[in-house]
Amino acid sequence: ADDKGLCWPAEVAPADVHIVAAGKVLQTELALEIADKLAAAGARVLVDDRAGVSPGVKFTDAELIGVP
Repeated sequence: ADDKGLCWPAEVAPADVHIVAAGKVLQTELALEIADKLAAAGARVLVDDRAGVSPGVKFTDAELIGVP
C-alpha cells in the first residue's frame, strides 16, 4: 500500500498490467490492441474501457484495484 491505495504483490495481483483507455474510440481500440499483444506475451491484462466514465474516475479506480 501507499498513500494512494492498495498495491498487491505481483504474485497475487489481479493483473500484471492495467491499461486505462482515456478518450476517444480510437484510443480505446489502441488500448485493446496493446492488451492483446501483452496477453499473447503472457501478461495478465486488465483494460478499463468503460464508455462515459471520466479518465479521473478510471485512474482512481485503478489505484483502488492495486495492480502493481
